[in-house]
Amino acid sequence: PRQAGHGAFADFSEHAVSLGIWLRDHPEGKEGLPVWIAVGPEGGWTPGEAAAFAGAGFQPVTLGSLTLRAETAAIAAAAACRLL
Repeated sequence: PRQAGHGAFADFSEHAVSLGIWLRDHPEGKEGLPVWIAVGPEGGWTPGEAAAFAGAGFQPVTLGSLTLRAETAAIAAAAACRLL
């Protein structure tokens, strides 16, 4: 189980919002609670994996229009969290 805080998962679906908008709209991260962002395989999550994240309270977010490798997606997400 994850600690208190809020989470998101990188997703390509039309339901995903920009990571920057998601971070702006969730003040919990600014209050010192952890921010959890799951980045996955380069081909994206399976429908079952995406459903499991959603069921755990994670929100779908997009990291932008570029397709990033898993390693660079994690770095980009961490940089955005630090910056925002």
